[in-house]
Amino acid sequence: MASSARYEQRQLLDQLMGSDLLRSRNGHNNNYRQREPEITDHQVCKNYIMGLCPYELFQGTKQDMGTCKKLHSEKFRIQYDREVEEGKDFSWLELEVLDRLHDFLELNNYNIKTAMKALDNESNVQDDMMRKQINAETENLAVAESNVNITIQEIKKLNELGEIEKSLQLMDKLKEYKVKRDFHMKELRKANDSLTQSLQQKLQVCTKCSAYLSRLDSDKRLADHFLGKIHLNYVKLRDRYQELSEKYSK
Repeated sequence: MASSARYEQRQLLDQLMGSDLLRSRNGHNNNYRQREPEITDHQVCKNYIMGLCPYELFQGTKQDMGTCKKLHSEKFRIQYDREVEEGKDFSWLELEVLDRLHDFLELNNYNIKTAMKALDNESNVQDDMMRKQINAETENLAVAESNVNITIQEIKKLNELGEIEKSLQLMDKLKEYKVKRDFHMKELRKANDSLTQSLQQKLQVCTKCSAYLSRLDSDKRLADHFLGKIHLNYVKLRDRYQELSEKYSK
């Protein structure tokens, strides 16, 4: 089932990303010559520019879909970040990414619903409460982990620019984010510890990434999942999709 779902995702992404090569006519003969691509070109991966290309995010995981057929250019990613800060309108690019994220996540949502139906897992009130608590702490943990990683990158950039004072100020923020991350990790472990050991082992589906989880998995195994590359990147894709949806629904 998992391999079939990954195949469908690969096919969908191939359709969305395309495989065209940009070429332009040579004015002196009928030969074609390659030209330097521009950020608006069809062959350029807009998802990559925003850090949201599934091919890149899931590379080296069980959901590895191979190589993106569109162009991944760090130059355009830097250009986008810089010009967004300068106030340039990139609605055309963000709307394109929004459409692609919608299709990709809709397929994942379908896989989640299908898996849930197949499991037909009936749960009691306590199970529902614990699942909500685990999901909430998972979200909190993902946010805290993201804040830690982003702050570390900002500190590195400031150090490279010689902005030592600003870098030291961010160090205090980094400490706060790490404390929050450790707190939510402990809360997640507590939530999992609360699951009764007398229940028969059953599977449930992660509502973020469609992975199968056992309610009786060890804390380490659950933590490995919630902090794993696949799960965190699905959280990232869903969060950015929600942000873009709200931005362009106004």
